[in-house]
Amino acid sequence: ALKDVMCYNLISYPAISLQGEHNKLEGEFLAKLYRRFSRIIVQYDNDIPGKEAANSLLIRHKLPIFIIPEETNCKDLSDYIAKEGLDKAKNLINNIIKEI
Repeated sequence: ALKDVMCYNLISYPAISLQGEHNKLEGEFLAKLYRRFSRIIVQYDNDIPGKEAANSLLIRHKLPIFIIPEETNCKDLSDYIAKEGLDKAKNLINNIIKEI
């Protein structure tokens, strides 16, 4: 959601939010994103609805996906920042994105 977009902004990554796992990333909107960004990576919450929504985008659009790792015991980036701090969060996301 918006708090995650703000967190990604803090670590210098542009981000958008669909305001929920059930909103669709389709058609012209997805085409506009591809015209604007060289890479689109999907990150949803580390919970069942988030994992299902991310997998749906992987299947439908072949978009790379990730979630905050289970071992962090965090649902999303804002939880991780609150728990571990901004520098560790930036390192975590940078490392994940390098592997994608």
